[in-house]
Amino acid sequence: MPKKSIIVVGMHRSGTSAIARSLESIGIDLGERLIAGRVENQKGFFEDQRIVNLNEDILYDLNSRWENVFLPEITDAIAQRYYAKAEAIIQSLSTTDSDFGFKDPRVTRLFPFWKKVLLDNGINPIIVMSNRHPGSVAKSLAIRDYYPNNYSIILWLCYQISALGILTQEKGFVVDYDNLMDHPQDQIERMSRLTDNSINPDLAAEFADGFIDNNLRHSTLSENSQQTDPALNELSSSLYAFIKDLSSQNSITMQPGQINQANKLIDDVNGYFEDNKLFISDMDAMGFGLKKRLFNKIFEKQRELAAAESKLDWIEGQAVYKLLGSIKRTLF
Repeated sequence: MPKKSIIVVGMHRSGTSAIARSLESIGIDLGERLIAGRVENQKGFFEDQRIVNLNEDILYDLNSRWENVFLPEITDAIAQRYYAKAEAIIQSLSTTDSDFGFKDPRVTRLFPFWKKVLLDNGINPIIVMSNRHPGSVAKSLAIRDYYPNNYSIILWLCYQISALGILTQEKGFVVDYDNLMDHPQDQIERMSRLTDNSINPDLAAEFADGFIDNNLRHSTLSENSQQTDPALNELSSSLYAFIKDLSSQNSITMQPGQINQANKLIDDVNGYFEDNKLFISDMDAMGFGLKKRLFNKIFEKQRELAAAESKLDWIEGQAVYKLLGSIKRTLF
């Protein structure tokens, strides 16, 4: 019986980490080389460091980054350059008896590459698409990357139509982030049914009672939350509502009518991107510039901190030297 791999796709900051973590409750092995938690994801990213690094390398060779809307197609030369590394990763993840999974939002844009590697190794992918309100994602990106609202909504549209496009062609389903946070046990049971994997009661309880923390969910926005640009608001609201409807579906295949509706939404978003190509390209460049300035500022502050710590060490050293001298004079 062919092994299956559960692949989590969707926009950055849309709950992909929580969804990946929940998969452990149904026996999905995420591997051992996971990226540790940081300020923006205190409980962990549940991403295999090797997959993230490889995706970054591919994007670099495409002269691109995760936040580029207009991503060039992967050439045969680039695919061949990274195939062996990707295959080695997949083979290492599939050595156990358990089904395995992996998550990196970049896979959403690079799925054809990973699909070939999986199929070549006799592994069938099942897609789990994350869905979170675009306004919540935008707010999270504003905190992490200082991105303006419209740019974040454009990125959300870009990733979600990519993920939805995958879902129209592959077996899979949608998990709504807010539903997972509010009703973790229900969502775990749904994932168990749809993937045909048994629930581990202890891990499910640990996820629901220990991992889920609403203090880490910094924003919850409704479908009626408005964006700055009316056109973006209409597109994002329609796409979000459609994907949210899919999150209540108890099937791993979309119906023909749903596929037609999905393709219409994808075409609408791509039409907006083409009509606003110059503006979006400028926003891409601005996003890179913002990050560069931010990293330069962080580096500058780190140097100032190092200099201050060095000065403090010198002052403390002088104080200790004077204290020792005083003690010597007192004793002798």
